[in-house]
Amino acid sequence: MARIIVADAGPLIAFAGVGQLELLRILFGEVVIPQSVKDECLAKPGEDAALIQQAITQGWLAVQQRPAQPETLSPVLGPGESDAIRIGQEDPQLEFRVSNIVPPYIFG
Repeated sequence: MARIIVADAGPLIAFAGVGQLELLRILFGEVVIPQSVKDECLAKPGEDAALIQQAITQGWLAVQQRPAQPETLSPVLGPGESDAIRIGQEDPQLEFRVSNIVPPYIFG
């Protein structure tokens, strides 16, 4: 059974940058991202942004619309990381999370 994961921008950009974004679809089936992560991924035009947009268009990279959150969860986290963590905390279907920055000291 495929797992649904929530991802931050860093891993998406890194996988796309080496031409392996599709690997996430193969491993997990569906990847959920908040709008803030989409915005970060597509902010700079390039091959990686084009691959990420293609995955969104194909539907396996799903953008979850959320109310804007005025604060990040921690001073070391940006809006994308904070929104991705919030999605992971709120949605029981998400059994695995991909992020490049969730140090253990944030959550104890």
